[in-house]
Amino acid sequence: MPKSRSPFDDYLTTLKETSKDGDNAEYMTESTYPAVNFDCFKKDYNSNKFCGFRSNDALLIPPDCNNKFVFIEFKNGCIEKNITDMTEIVEKIYESLFVFNEVKEENISFNKSNVVYVLVYNEEKNSKYALNSHSAKLAKKKYVIPQLNRYKILFSDFFTMTKSEFCEVTQKLDAGAYPF
Repeated sequence: MPKSRSPFDDYLTTLKETSKDGDNAEYMTESTYPAVNFDCFKKDYNSNKFCGFRSNDALLIPPDCNNKFVFIEFKNGCIEKNITDMTEIVEKIYESLFVFNEVKEENISFNKSNVVYVLVYNEEKNSKYALNSHSAKLAKKKYVIPQLNRYKILFSDFFTMTKSEFCEVTQKLDAGAYPF
């Protein structure tokens, strides 16, 4: 039986393309792993209803991981000292989940079991977060940026990681493993 089309199929691209920082013409990853450009999807999907909504950059739908989804937001700028950027991240979390849940006809309970969130940030521009992340890794713990800690309850898992840490994740994805 042929696989049914997903509403996301027309928005498939690569993680590299979804990670592009248009202001600086830089990419946050070189990975060619398939990803939904969720910004474009949200923009086109019922554009009148979601006009003005913000969205995460990418949505992964890993094969062979039944009903598992991964939202990814790439931040190339300094978020340590910029409350506006942190507010934007939170808005993107909520508004992306709203659109996603409407499209999938799901609710928050589904997200808590099936949706992972990943924020990837530039360690060179966010040295305090990068140092804390490195220290946590040495202690075999996961580091989540403190301002985002309360949003973990919306997802099955929640990560904040540096570009370098995300590179390790994409290597696992490229090898066919599900690293979340």
